[in-house]
Amino acid sequence: MAHLVVCNPRKMAVLKQGNKSDKIDARKLAERLRLHDLKPVYHGETGVRMLRELARSYLTVVKDLSRVMNRLKALYRSWAIPCAGRDVYYTRHRSQWLGKIPEAGTRRRAEQLYQQLDMLQHLRQQGGANCWRRVATYHHDLAKTDSVLGTDSFRVSGGADSDSASFSQQAPALDL
Repeated sequence: MAHLVVCNPRKMAVLKQGNKSDKIDARKLAERLRLHDLKPVYHGETGVRMLRELARSYLTVVKDLSRVMNRLKALYRSWAIPCAGRDVYYTRHRSQWLGKIPEAGTRRRAEQLYQQLDMLQHLRQQGGANCWRRVATYHHDLAKTDSVLGTDSFRVSGGADSDSASFSQQAPALDL
């Protein structure tokens, strides 16, 4: 059975010394592998990988939502229609806002942007809730494991004692 080890050769001092070529570096790596002296790159656990992907997806949806909101306001501003505040995004005011656009093609474009806005808002709400549910489950499972091992990484990684910062602020801090 083959055993695959992924390592970062830039972090190995032995490869920084002496002559450099692919053949020489490969020989040095093979020797270190034979001696079991290679430090594998950490890939993370499957649960952490899933959390990272959820966080990336959520942050992407938030960025897309912001982009659509900016495009919508830019469309109104291009017709010299003042649109300060958040009223332009609310469903209950849409017909009034769409009525302010005199050209049918531009009005159709605004309707499409509103459809994108609705879809992304739904995804953000759904994705945020799913992501938080997964984070809570992961921390709950981690707390169970830690109680067996006698450590308490739940508190360190953001459990009940952590501040209630928003997800978008916590994700980069957790390297998600």
